[in-house]
Amino acid sequence: MVVIKQIKTFDLPALFTAKPGSVRCSLDNQVVVLHRKGAAIFGLGHDPCQKGLDFVTKRTILDCPKIVDQIAIGSSENALVGGNKAQILELIRDRILTPRNYEGIEFLNYFTKAEWSEVRLKDGPMKTPHCVLATLTSTFQLVIYGQTEQGVQDYQRNWTPLISISKTANIIFQQKWEANAALENEVIEEGLRFEEYKIRVRELTCVDFAWMPCLDSDETEVDKELFLLVAHANGTIGIWWMCTSSENGQFVAELICSKSVFEGEIISAMKVQRLDKNIGVLAVGTNNGGVRVFRIEKRTEEQRNTDEIEIEPSMNKPNYFFKEGMIEIWSKDSLRVESFHCSMLPQEERNILKRISVDFIFLKHPYHLCACNISVFADGLVSQPAQHVKIPEGPIVGLDGYSDELLMSCHESGVLSLVYYGNGVLKYLEGSANSIKDGSKMDLYRYNGFVLSPNKSLAFVGKNLDCFYDHNAERDPSKLLVFSTLPTENAWETVKQYFRLNDCSLARIPDVLLGFRHQLRSRKDLNIDNYLEGPGHLQISPDLLKLYLWTLRAMYIPGEEEARGDIDLRRKIAAVYQRQAEVEDEILQHHYISLLESIDETILPNLSLPEAQSLYLIQQFLNSKPNLRHLSFEPAIIPTEKPKCIICSSESDFVDTIQEDDPLGENSGPKDIEEEVAQRKPNVTGFQWTKQQCGQKHFFPVCILTLLPCDYPYRACDSCRVICRFKPTFGQKTECPLCGDRMIFSDALEDIEEPEDTDSDLDDPPGIRFLGVKAEAGFSP
Repeated sequence: MVVIKQIKTFDLPALFTAKPGSVRCSLDNQVVVLHRKGAAIFGLGHDPCQKGLDFVTKRTILDCPKIVDQIAIGSSENALVGGNKAQILELIRDRILTPRNYEGIEFLNYFTKAEWSEVRLKDGPMKTPHCVLATLTSTFQLVIYGQTEQGVQDYQRNWTPLISISKTANIIFQQKWEANAALENEVIEEGLRFEEYKIRVRELTCVDFAWMPCLDSDETEVDKELFLLVAHANGTIGIWWMCTSSENGQFVAELICSKSVFEGEIISAMKVQRLDKNIGVLAVGTNNGGVRVFRIEKRTEEQRNTDEIEIEPSMNKPNYFFKEGMIEIWSKDSLRVESFHCSMLPQEERNILKRISVDFIFLKHPYHLCACNISVFADGLVSQPAQHVKIPEGPIVGLDGYSDELLMSCHESGVLSLVYYGNGVLKYLEGSANSIKDGSKMDLYRYNGFVLSPNKSLAFVGKNLDCFYDHNAERDPSKLLVFSTLPTENAWETVKQYFRLNDCSLARIPDVLLGFRHQLRSRKDLNIDNYLEGPGHLQISPDLLKLYLWTLRAMYIPGEEEARGDIDLRRKIAAVYQRQAEVEDEILQHHYISLLESIDETILPNLSLPEAQSLYLIQQFLNSKPNLRHLSFEPAIIPTEKPKCIICSSESDFVDTIQEDDPLGENSGPKDIEEEVAQRKPNVTGFQWTKQQCGQKHFFPVCILTLLPCDYPYRACDSCRVICRFKPTFGQKTECPLCGDRMIFSDALEDIEEPEDTDSDLDDPPGIRFLGVKAEAGFSP
């Protein structure tokens, strides 16, 4: 049984609209929740200094597109004499497209489905790669949303529609219909015109979609292009290619392939699994319960010349096609296919078996799970008999992969359970059920929607007020519950393991860190020796030091009132602050030593004045550290001008005598506490990087990357509350050395444009008057 603990609840203003897809989580830790009034998007952050237990750093409301008649059916619509086109269009949609086992479609135009892209888009409208969001509404409008760089500090306004697939498809089909204009000139009875009208509606209407991996790319997280499968009401599936245009920076989409896979059926779920170079497998399910599997390949140059291509994509665009040899793994049974999940054998086992195999697990309304193993050979697809299991906990409202061989399901009754799958075998694990109800006798809610975070350490569950309850009388009729699945025992070792698996990046494990932070603060644990082994004198890797620093910042620090009179508690608080200073100082020593090692000796004679001043200050800082005396940091250069105070323009330098801050305030208590502080802080010696002063005793902000006085304009790290120059010296990336986040403009700099990346600094006259021997750091972490 998985031990979970609820850490947060969010109230939402309307009922959820989709089941089981009302809650979805992206690769870059963003959560979207669909309800009748729009979509709420939450951004998970790893800022350890947030107050309370609120883990959400960003939140926005995405409004649904307005109801507009965007569809141009063609000249045959004139045959509908005496009828309003918009009303008849809605009538046709309502009668022919209503899914089985669902209520009639209400044309209030709310979101019915949303999916994050499987990779982050590179070179898109945002400078930092982000996942984009595809949404489908109750009026079958398919729109792609993206996060732009404008308004970085205001998360409420930086989500914008990138492109409407529905509008783009309308243009494509209109051109197709105009190409067959000869048929329009024939005299056709009104009844036939009405049938033709319905055929065009089915051909145009988008009923489902799914993201597709790039078959000829090994990129699994960041890519320059995206692929989207779009299912239409006539049983046709189209593959759309999307990217950002290099000419005008606009997001563009193009239909590159189309095939009829379920004629006369409404497709309800799709899933593509990339198997090998240029080969993928597509599973398609319908409202009537049928499931078929297709093979998708990239057309070679020889096939381009010999095959008859229905849609010829533009130059340099991928040319995918559906290869012949479809197999049906499940026949119609009137049970709607809700979603697909897939799993592949490890590469070692595939090499032993000498075949490519994939497991497709699909959820059928309301609580049936089915699995089928598909083997791919050169001449076609081969399937094993499908397995079936009925989950006894009730209707399933969400399903997600928990590990390589386990699926976690959420049920309408408020129960989480586990299902084993592998090599076509499906088995419900008895005794794995775990209730997430609040325990109250009057439970007026039914659970709706479930998803796990990328590292499976957080679970997001939605719940609605029950149907018999008066929703209008309740202001917030639905809730989003957040649970942590992080184990309570050996949590620190588990966090370090996640950290190493994610390339030692704090930005890639915010879901893990948030659960860990909740444990630290709920237990009010201030015993730092449980997590940190003490100052390492640069013997610990800089990446692990960043995780140590994050842990120290995330610990529970009681207020002054709570700590007053408790000598032992105040000593622990002092120890936490002291250890923070120690770890931060060691991280910066790593950073500056690495920077010195990266400087090419040949550029020293041509250093600009800011570069010479920065190098001088860095060497001064490192030479002040007793633990680095075995390394050589002799001043290699002396700048023609010392750094100047940004207030009075007089020369500035590090403060020789460091007055330590008292973390407990002026009245820190008895003398023995001060002695404890002195004993617990033996390694923070030498200059402090933040303490520079001019002759007029002015203190000023310091750039953490260059150690130069930092004036307007500047960049800031939201998590660490440090700043850097707008353009750091030596071509350094504007990344915070303490946490690895990208440093962005401050609140006052929203209107400042990013300057061109030129080498203007190098055009300045040399800023040195003495050139010695380059410092030999000789350090390798």
